Amino acid sequence: MNEIRIGEAKMIQAKELCFTLGNREVYDSHIGKFETLLTEYGFMDALKVVPGDGCYQIVEGQHRFEAGKRLGMNEFPVTLLIG
Repeated sequence: MNEIRIGEAKMIQAKELCFTLGNREVYDSHIGKFETLLTEYGFMDALKVVPGDGCYQIVEGQHRFEAGKRLGMNEFPVTLLIG
């Protein structure tokens, strides 16, 4: 049976996060919607990241990341997926 990997929850500084190839395009209108959701409900779903070339690459959550930066967040909740 294969071992099932589980991501590690942690907080990571914004300056340590980056986009990865294959991320979908980031749209300003979608970022705006996430700004509203983050303001109303808080950060309910962590970014999914993997270790990359000098940064943690965001594989899911790039709109939440951009919205959080616009709202002044310097640190983000992430689930670190390790291969």
